Amino acid sequence: MSAVTSFESIGVDGLRVFFAAYGAATVTGESVAAFTALPVLVIADSGTVLIASARELASAVRAAAENYRQQGVTLAHPILGTIEQLSAEIVGIDITWEYTDSGGRLLDRDAYRYLLRIRPNDGIRIQAIIARATG
Repeated sequence: MSAVTSFESIGVDGLRVFFAAYGAATVTGESVAAFTALPVLVIADSGTVLIASARELASAVRAAAENYRQQGVTLAHPILGTIEQLSAEIVGIDITWEYTDSGGRLLDRDAYRYLLRIRPNDGIRIQAIIARATG
């Protein structure tokens, strides 16, 4: 991702582009290193995981991609929700993901709260992912 200086400089359209690319990489199992700041904290009802290394991140993405393949998912479409500037570098954003097959049929839906770190030399990076209820 290209360098940005603040949320104001990227705006909502920049976040849409960021999450569309992140979703595509996650579904296909490609590297998401360019989208994350290590360590990444993942919090869900099932527990909390700290992903501290590039190897752990790659393993988690490969496992997610395999799960998507087994379900027939070919596209993860991000729907942006509430966006909050929490500090000079931290932005919180709610994303609902709609997972579809090659025919465009909705297969599943998940919701997360992402904490993003935005720095001039690093651009946008995911720092934490928190599962949310979808209903």
